[in-house]
This record gives sequence, C-alpha cells and structure tokens, in this order.
Amino acid sequence: MAEWVQFQSTLWSRMQLVRRHDTKAVSEFVERYRDPVFRFIRNAGFAEPDAEELTQDVFARLLAEDVLAKAESEKGKFRSFLLGVARNVIREERRRRAAEKRGGDQAPVSLDRETTAELAAPEPPDEAFDRDWMRNLLGSALETLEREQPLHHRALVAHLQQDKDQKQIAAEMGKTVQDVKNYIHRARQKLIELLQREVSRYASTTEEYEQEIRYLSRFLEP
Repeated sequence: MAEWVQFQSTLWSRMQLVRRHDTKAVSEFVERYRDPVFRFIRNAGFAEPDAEELTQDVFARLLAEDVLAKAESEKGKFRSFLLGVARNVIREERRRRAAEKRGGDQAPVSLDRETTAELAAPEPPDEAFDRDWMRNLLGSALETLEREQPLHHRALVAHLQQDKDQKQIAAEMGKTVQDVKNYIHRARQKLIELLQREVSRYASTTEEYEQEIRYLSRFLEP
C-alpha cells in the first residue's frame, strides 16, 4: 500500500462538515458520488427526469435526515451504505406509485435507527453499480492526471482509448517512441496511485481500503 495512505480521521468524522451543511463540502460530496447513484436509479427503470429527482432525494435524505450521523456507529462500508440508501429510495418510490394506482396514500418510510442499521448491514452487491462506481473513480483520477501530467495523460488516452500505437502517438506529439513509452508507463503508475487516493477518500480503515482496492480492481479488466 502506498506510504501516503493514512486514515487519521474516518469518513464519518470527515462528513461532519457535510452534516453542518457547509456549502463547499456538500457540493463536493454530491459531485463526487452522484453519477453512480444516478445511473443505478436510471438502470432500475426510471425515466431520466424521475431519476434526477430520486438522485436528489438520496442525497437530501443523507443530509436532511442526518443518516450519516446515525450510521456512524455501524461503520459499514460507505459504498455499500450509499447503495443501500439508493435502494431504499427506489423501494419507497415504487410503493408510492403502487399506492397511487390503488387510490391510496403511502406514508414515507422514516430512516430511523432500525432502518439505518439495515442500510449499513451487508447487502448483495450490485455489479452494475460497482462498475459505475469504479468508472466514476477512474474518471476523477484521469481528470487529475490530465491536470497534473498532461503529456502522460494524452499518451495514455491515445493508446488505451483511441487504440493508437506508440509510433503513431509519437508522430502526433512530436516526441520519440521512447518518450511515449515512458509517458504511458508513468501514466499507468500515476493512475494506480490516484485510484488508491480516491478510495482512501471514503475508506474509513486500512482494512476497508485494502478490501475496496482488491474488489474494485477487477472492474479494470476488459
């Protein structure tokens, strides 16, 4: 594990700024984790406008009902916990729609301590959600790579995403083939480090961090 990975404070304690509705912290929190949640709800069969609204509901529930504070004592995996909240919102919305069809009202489900404990408990993983989660982390890591090492990023993207060989990339960049080879090698190393850093942002223990790295790494395979 990279030496810089430390867990001096847990995810739950870092979320105190979010719970206090610190504008910057809330914005960063939602932006960082929104896409996998939205795609998960979309894949559950909801139209895009409805999925947008339900995604907002997931994060509003975390913030307004202080679910993260209630879940702190459970110390469940954050990725699984967020998926559990999204599943709960979907179930509630489907119950509401079914009740409307029957002409009745459906009271919202309160996220009390018992319900929160259920969300934090282990649930069957969702392959699509986890793949989107990995894609989201990878996108964030690539953005950082582009910002910090633009030449490395350009060579890596051309090689992996555009399927260009090193000679072609070298000609386009005005570099030698050896330069491009070095760029790609260093970009791969940097990308792994950045992905590790992304995971360390939400893993609250070394054990969770190592489990996440092992589990999510398989989604990098073709």
